[in-house]
Amino acid sequence: SALEIKRHYPQKTSGNYWIIDNNGTARQIYCEMETDGGGWMLWHDHNAQGSKTSMNDALGGTDSSPSSNLARGNYNNYAYYTVWIKASQIDATGERLHSFVTLDANGAIKYIADYGADFLYEDAGDQYQPNRNDYFADASTGEYVSNTQMYEPQCGATGWESFSNGGWSEVYIREMDTRISPGTHRSLHLVERIYNFDSNGVPIWTIAESMHPTPHWSDFSLIQGETADGQTSNLQTHNLEINSMNGNNGPSIRARARGVLTGTFEYTFQLGYNWGWSIGCLNATIGIENALKAESTDPYSAYTNPYYHASLYNNSSNNYWYPTSRAPWQSSDTSVSYSPGINYQNHVLWRETDGTIYARDKSGTHSNYTFPVKFAGPLIMCSGSQSPHYTKLQHIWNSTNSDTQLNGRNRWYK
Repeated sequence: SALEIKRHYPQKTSGNYWIIDNNGTARQIYCEMETDGGGWMLWHDHNAQGSKTSMNDALGGTDSSPSSNLARGNYNNYAYYTVWIKASQIDATGERLHSFVTLDANGAIKYIADYGADFLYEDAGDQYQPNRNDYFADASTGEYVSNTQMYEPQCGATGWESFSNGGWSEVYIREMDTRISPGTHRSLHLVERIYNFDSNGVPIWTIAESMHPTPHWSDFSLIQGETADGQTSNLQTHNLEINSMNGNNGPSIRARARGVLTGTFEYTFQLGYNWGWSIGCLNATIGIENALKAESTDPYSAYTNPYYHASLYNNSSNNYWYPTSRAPWQSSDTSVSYSPGINYQNHVLWRETDGTIYARDKSGTHSNYTFPVKFAGPLIMCSGSQSPHYTKLQHIWNSTNSDTQLNGRNRWYK
């Protein structure tokens, strides 16, 4: 398997490898060797992105009628496997679903960790059946995903809808990871988790304490010629406050806040009323991770390796209070401008249990704003960059432990 290759040859990178099928025949299929330690085998794909061969393709199956050689009985019911599902918007190329499903001893859904825009709406207890197009089919529950189609609201579908306009899906699998043991820490898309087993012996991850968000700016990129010179002060009030007042487009910094937002949350912060854009930006961890991998000098910008952001801008030159956002399948921002801008008052960005994100001006000058695209995955609060700008973090709470049930499982498992 890909995991065994990665265990013995940890330097191996993603590509095609010889993998033994259920009949003992070696098949060359695509293996993903980076994410969460690698060892993922491509089991299905539809409208493949790049030159990738799935095990289903290698066995002669089609996207809508998979090979019977993938059936549960051939792989020990896929007990304790993890299934990694990636899929685009139903009618566009941009990724929308990015979910990790842990299976129990019956090869059924036990835990789901969502990192993209959508929750995976399949039910806990549905068994993984990759010899079917609708691979979590169950007679007693509704279905939402298949290789070739999605059912509303999954991936923006209307009813059962086929992928179109470059839309695609991929399904990877990995057996129980023999390289780790209870207590092992591992980062997945910048979320550090601790490995363990639940009371039934099913692998489970808990979010590490280091991920709990606090209202402090904790890491920085230097913008417009800012350097460490012992003179220019951009930070105040014990790292709660960015106050970059170095002239129009002068030297500045951009920052990320400590911790990761993994469930419902409320983030209260103050925005300056300056010539530059003062910003509170909720940025998807996948986008930031990709920017860090690319060694970007500005990794906390919503426009460096963009994936998703929901941001609140405020300034005096345009006199705007300006919510703006972008989803992975959108080529440009969706924004609404409200006038006037707000002169150094408090604002809130928050997420409710269905993944909807809102913005609020606490002065009451403008009505609450609902961002048009929900987002289920983890987010990081980031700042603006254009001097002069001012963002002061005030308060943050984040919860994954209440009002969490979705189709029989924890909504916010990460």
